Amino acid sequence: MLERFEARWCIDNDLEAFPKQNPGVRGRKTAEPNRSLAFGLINTSIAAICAQCLLSAMNKPVPCASALQSQLNEVGRKVRECNEENMSEHRFQLQNILENGGFPRDTPIPAEADRQYNNPLRNSRGNTPFAPATQTRDVLAENLTPQKKIIAFNHENKLCKIGECARRRGVEVDCPGHEGCTATLSVEENAGDEKRGGRKLASILTSGSHPITVDKLCTDADGRMAEGFGDEMKSKQGVTTEHYLDTVHLNRAVAKAISRARITPQLVTEHPCKSKEHRQAINRLADSIAWRAEREVRAANQKFGNRKDLAAQSITAAIPALIKCYEDKHNLCRKYSLVCDGEKCVHEYIPKFARGAYRFSPSDTEVLAVILRKRMGKEATRKTRYSLTTQKAESVNHAFAKTNPKHSMTCSRNGVNRDHSAIHMVNNAIGDSILIKAKACNVPLAPNSPALSTLHHMNRRQSYFRIRASSSREIQQSTCSSTTKQISLV
Repeated sequence: MLERFEARWCIDNDLEAFPKQNPGVRGRKTAEPNRSLAFGLINTSIAAICAQCLLSAMNKPVPCASALQSQLNEVGRKVRECNEENMSEHRFQLQNILENGGFPRDTPIPAEADRQYNNPLRNSRGNTPFAPATQTRDVLAENLTPQKKIIAFNHENKLCKIGECARRRGVEVDCPGHEGCTATLSVEENAGDEKRGGRKLASILTSGSHPITVDKLCTDADGRMAEGFGDEMKSKQGVTTEHYLDTVHLNRAVAKAISRARITPQLVTEHPCKSKEHRQAINRLADSIAWRAEREVRAANQKFGNRKDLAAQSITAAIPALIKCYEDKHNLCRKYSLVCDGEKCVHEYIPKFARGAYRFSPSDTEVLAVILRKRMGKEATRKTRYSLTTQKAESVNHAFAKTNPKHSMTCSRNGVNRDHSAIHMVNNAIGDSILIKAKACNVPLAPNSPALSTLHHMNRRQSYFRIRASSSREIQQSTCSSTTKQISLV
């Protein structure tokens, strides 16, 4: 039996399942769930096609890929503007801090900077003189406050989908330069020019309504970012920027240089020359010497304080004593070393049976002395006298991995927008960042939204781990300082 239903009346206006964006504008409107989905994707590493797969697997309505990409472009632009305004506010707060402390608002501040590439550089080592990357990101963090906010960001991109499609159709276009181009560098330009990135960072700081000058910049030792930064800062504001080296990178460079030097020390032990223990003792020698050099530098800075000239002389004089210490010869240690007193010396990373059992040839001793001057020489001591690091700038790389991870995805159009989203979450709490960006993208959360409690929990979790990490660092620093004081007293 069939039943038939007839409508006796109807409504002229269309019933809307969801509220629409821009109701007063002519043309097709955007549903708020689609805009909210695009905003959620810009805060994660999920692309438009992956979002379609996710929604299809959940048996949910799937938006069109092109429409979703259009929403990502619009939301990404607003997120970028929101973060640029937020970084400008942080620069304004730095000026207020200087003024409240009795300093002029244009007083130079210390900062740290770092660069990341979207491709691993080791894959093309020896095959090209340029950096094998299509995207780069330069981050600069202030060192005036304990929070170390990100106050400048530069993104360089060689990719442009519009230009690529046009060239496939036979249309000659140059990237960058045409309408809608997303590239900032041409294919022929070197993406590894850190000097250009440093100039752009300095230009961002010195322009705008709240200009900031930097007189101390800490970077790693394998780039020229500080050179370009100093040139731009000198030409725009007349401020001379001193370059300092990151101690963590410098220690790694020393250990790597010792490993590559192929020194062949003799090991006077009962273990056979080709045994596993023997190879382990030889391989760990580089890490042990690098860490011992770091301890000598810390001990000298702790003992002499502001008398940097005396500290530099003490550090440089300890180089031959350090080498002889691994041969169990402590005559020079008693005179020059601030770590070894000649009786109780612990070599980190070295097995117990191999401590003091190394024998270096004259050529090995000379090579080690040359390498150690990179960390304990007068020039290295001058550039590391404040023990500055780039850990804050490098920690942003972990945030980039959440929104625009390298090695796994390359966003030609929204890569810069995803990076700005990550920086906004670093400068602000994760929950607060999402609320601010949602309001800027015109998708604010309702006052009774269940997501508010989740965002609050994310803030508390992030605060807990930050306090935990800072307390562990304080414990480690206090332990190192107490050990240095005991050694200096002896």
